[in-house]
Amino acid sequence: IGLSPTLIESASISAQIARIKTFEAVRDFFSGSAFLSFLEAPFMLLAVAAVAFIAGPLVFVPLAMLAGYLCLFLWARSRIRVTIRLAAKASSARQQFTIESFEKLSVIRGHGLADKWQEKFRHLSGREMMVHFQLGWLGMVTESLAHALTVLAVVATVGFGVHLIWAGVMSSGALVASMILVWRILTPFYSLCTMVPRLEQLRNSVQQVNQLMDIETEAEQARSFSQLPSLKGAISFHRVCLRYGEEGDVVFDDLTFEAKPGDLIAITGGNGTGKASVLKLIKILSRPSDGIIRIDDFDVRQLDAPALRRQIAYVPKTPHFFHGSIAQNLRYANPMASETDIQNALELADADQEIMALPQGLDTIIGMHDAHQLTSSLATRLSLARAYLQPSAILLIDELPNSLLSDKAGRNLKEYLARSKGRRTILLCTYREDFMKLADSIVWLRGAERPVVGSRDTILTSLQEHMELAA
Repeated sequence: IGLSPTLIESASISAQIARIKTFEAVRDFFSGSAFLSFLEAPFMLLAVAAVAFIAGPLVFVPLAMLAGYLCLFLWARSRIRVTIRLAAKASSARQQFTIESFEKLSVIRGHGLADKWQEKFRHLSGREMMVHFQLGWLGMVTESLAHALTVLAVVATVGFGVHLIWAGVMSSGALVASMILVWRILTPFYSLCTMVPRLEQLRNSVQQVNQLMDIETEAEQARSFSQLPSLKGAISFHRVCLRYGEEGDVVFDDLTFEAKPGDLIAITGGNGTGKASVLKLIKILSRPSDGIIRIDDFDVRQLDAPALRRQIAYVPKTPHFFHGSIAQNLRYANPMASETDIQNALELADADQEIMALPQGLDTIIGMHDAHQLTSSLATRLSLARAYLQPSAILLIDELPNSLLSDKAGRNLKEYLARSKGRRTILLCTYREDFMKLADSIVWLRGAERPVVGSRDTILTSLQEHMELAA
């Protein structure tokens, strides 16, 4: 929760769950027999010294076996390390595919893709099972070789010990004592070789824990950052470049525009041109690859990110709600909102009648699979109502469905935008001309081409010419 969104947004839910579950390997190690073997390791030196004192030359037998165990351990570790990485990738791919299948079950059935989906799941499951089979096979081979070394050590100890007894170097009692000590010397190494997969998983888990602990949370970073008591609403982009990943394609480059307090900026462009990414950059949910973003003349890299996000109202394209009543979810935006404020916001979002028609009204529980399921239209309107409630100087609105914008909620939004000009800085992602006509300026994102920023009339004329050429 405390990590920066830029660090976790690239990882899927299944990958994050798999990483968390790997931490259990640390607990299993300290509660298992492998940890006991490590505790016995220091006493092995005493056992070796005792064998050398009792049986003299016989000590070279366990020493030779220890060298054999070491070579076996290094060989198995190099093979198993690679196989574990392949198994982790295969398991993550299968888990991610399973979660995606459940999330898009209706779409898969609606398009008749069930057979292809089953075939792909069979392929991913088969690949995962095969890699895990290879991992298990390597473990069994290592355990068999370790057991063979143990048997060889027993035979060599008895054979060499009998020879020393005939030579008068040691007694039969010393041979029995040496057998017990040799067994105590070799047991920890036998256990070590049989637990190579678990030790490798432990190493990976400890490495991930260390890397996680080394990352500063946003709260720790905020101690050295500035915090704005209240926003005025000035936003500026200067030659901002964004790409997804270090080697990913450029989303947009050299984006420069300025929004004064109270301005309405429309952001338009085709699919995948980065309209929503502009809003995420302002909320510091993403980091630009290059360029400078300022809010109220402060570089966002110098600002306390969580405190800044709390002062910005945001309507995402896909709204999410917490487990709780509708009223509680609305009050997350403004805990001091009265019943009248909530009712006015719902009316403005055209959600009041549908909410009041529910058996429990505003007390209806949402946000969980076993709770009341909201339609996508109602969820979007509730997200709008939540933004209306939040008393912030900056309002960010991602692209909304055309059906909603053409309905009463869209007409109310248009009137609200017109009334809010001069009072709230608003960035609206849209492709509709009637909403772009309300803007003071328009940002036109064009993918690989340089973005175009200009006045409302200039950009609308350019868009019209572009559409005529495309037709």
